[in-house]
Amino acid sequence: MRDNRISRRHVLTIPVIHTDPVMRNFYEATMHNTCMNGMALETVRPLPKDACLYIRATPAIRKCHPHDVYIGRVRWCREKNGSAVSRFGVGIQHTFKGRLLDSKEIRDFRYSCDLCGDGLKSEIHFAGEGSHFCRDCFMGVGQMAGGGLQDVILKYSIGNVI
Repeated sequence: MRDNRISRRHVLTIPVIHTDPVMRNFYEATMHNTCMNGMALETVRPLPKDACLYIRATPAIRKCHPHDVYIGRVRWCREKNGSAVSRFGVGIQHTFKGRLLDSKEIRDFRYSCDLCGDGLKSEIHFAGEGSHFCRDCFMGVGQMAGGGLQDVILKYSIGNVI
């Protein structure tokens, strides 16, 4: 079988949490591989195609990937056979990536969200290029389909206004 992937997959098995499609509740899942553009998860619930999810991986992912928080779109979902409990394989395409800053990185600083201005005390999402977001704004920017508007918001958040 020919592999048509754009980038190399890193095979791993690490726990992640993800939201439901309306981004209200968190569920556990397992990430089985990741690459620059996506990942494969195993969940106990089916997820609808094109649903947008917030996904947070354990820091173990940093061994092969610089990001540990993602907004992703469900590209496919298939039931896996051979298990007493229903399990589903889910293909995710990244639409936005970042990483949670840990306590060593934030102890000397006082951050606020670059978009809404709220003080950030525990979950600081670093989206690259100096952008820091609260979880809600990270999810909001990540749900945009990429491209123009997302780029404008990121530039605005770092003070590079067009």
